[in-house]
Amino acid sequence: MRMRAACLVLTSGVLLLLPACGRRRSVPALEPAAEPALARPTAPAIQTVTQERQSFYPFPMDAGGRLLQKQLTPDAPPEEKTTSPRARKAPATIDNPSLPLPRVAALPRLNPELGRKSVYPQLLTPEPLPPETTDEIALPEFISLPVYERANVPSPDLNRPVPLPALSQPLPDKPPLGDPTRPVSQSAVLSGPMPARTAPAAFLRLFLPDPDENRGVIRFPALDQKETLPD
Repeated sequence: MRMRAACLVLTSGVLLLLPACGRRRSVPALEPAAEPALARPTAPAIQTVTQERQSFYPFPMDAGGRLLQKQLTPDAPPEEKTTSPRARKAPATIDNPSLPLPRVAALPRLNPELGRKSVYPQLLTPEPLPPETTDEIALPEFISLPVYERANVPSPDLNRPVPLPALSQPLPDKPPLGDPTRPVSQSAVLSGPMPARTAPAAFLRLFLPDPDENRGVIRFPALDQKETLPD
């Protein structure tokens, strides 16, 4: 019952508020604010600017449009520009370009009047040699090496088939089927002389285990023996 009453109250409230939402509020006309007394331009200039402004940006024909036209329309045309972009100086390569080099230039040459001086090899030593030994220095001998025959490697015959690889060639003889290691090892051992003992053998103490040491541990009881319990 309480839920039903709450739903009825909520529905009635919504129905009462719906007519109020569709009403439009009346907006009072804005009164123009008092403008300060400033020096204004002449009437022809204002009329010209107003006509140009209306031709590009028309305003609506209501109170708001007239107010916007009055507030946004400039009083006078814009002043002429007193500044201009600075002229940049062109690079020196454009004002005074250099002449292009020729495609083919001759190589520099020495003056033939100066002449040329031949340069010969000289003997350089850490200390100068005495003058009497400079004439005795002999030139290196000319050694003539013998001339041998050149190596001649025959080229393969292209008319013959290609030879088989080493692993594919047949063996010349069959290998033995037996194991030759045993007789070879035996003959190598028996062929050498046996060493002769010259001193008696040293005493070596050995502890051999008794084979019957654990015989009584695993012995089973006799069948005729009666089992006695402790008192």
